[in-house]
Amino acid sequence: MDATANEVKMNSGEQQSKAALKYAALAKEAGVCVEDIEKRVYSKRELKRILKNKKWRETKEERRKLTKEKRRKKKAKLVCTKITSMRDSPNKMSLAVDLSLESFMNDRELAKLMKQLQRCYAINRRFSEPCQFYLTSFSGRVKQCLSEKQPGFESWDIHSNENHFLDVFRDRKHNVIFLSSDSPNVLPDAHELRNCRDNSIFIIGGLVDHNFHKGLTLKRAQEAGLKHARLPIDKYVKIYMTKVLAVNHVFEIMLLASTGVDWEEAFKRVIPQRKFKKVSQSENSSSESEPDSESESKNCL
Repeated sequence: MDATANEVKMNSGEQQSKAALKYAALAKEAGVCVEDIEKRVYSKRELKRILKNKKWRETKEERRKLTKEKRRKKKAKLVCTKITSMRDSPNKMSLAVDLSLESFMNDRELAKLMKQLQRCYAINRRFSEPCQFYLTSFSGRVKQCLSEKQPGFESWDIHSNENHFLDVFRDRKHNVIFLSSDSPNVLPDAHELRNCRDNSIFIIGGLVDHNFHKGLTLKRAQEAGLKHARLPIDKYVKIYMTKVLAVNHVFEIMLLASTGVDWEEAFKRVIPQRKFKKVSQSENSSSESEPDSESESKNCL
């Protein structure tokens, strides 16, 4: 028993000695004076915090240089990458997000919509041929929410208007097409869309949760006597989940199509891979010979 007790004491002493050495080494690295080390003025956690702050101060100049270099490279990249404004863009197709649907969304859904609008702007801003991007019915909660999420949005290269899109495009109503996933009509070939883009006005419903408001955008288009159509998703991809896409996804697909990118390529680039699987060539060709595809071609706008 005495021998065992002695062994325990020896092991305990060794552990304390090792702990003391580690503490002393840590304190020395942290720049603590010998007197404070002996008195163990600081706890181990405090020493680690002191050491962290010490290393932060020591690398301050190096970090400053790295930040400066990053800024220089970013600035040089922006100079090399010419940003085309909507005014100077050859693409005169109008893509408008209808924000008159805010009453159908709660605050959380509205915040999601604002993020999607930010993505739309970023996509259009960096695009080689940006379209004419409109925000209509831009007032109330929508405007307030965007100002909170994106300070300085007033300087965006965008057409924002408090009026409803029917008033904004009053003189060009015959060119307005409301995009709705519930529409029986299908948009024409992307190259055809490219050829008539300068006269085209497409409205995207600014709504996040379509599942609770199925058919709402189609109903609004019909009540206003507007042409309406949906993306030809069924012809190129099979959707596992809902066929309703986020506002920014619809925006980017239409933007690509306006420059002549075919639908299949646009869908591949934009739609999240988890949502679809590609239609095989045999399935695609057989579906084209069915009566449904014939009726779809007649409904093309």
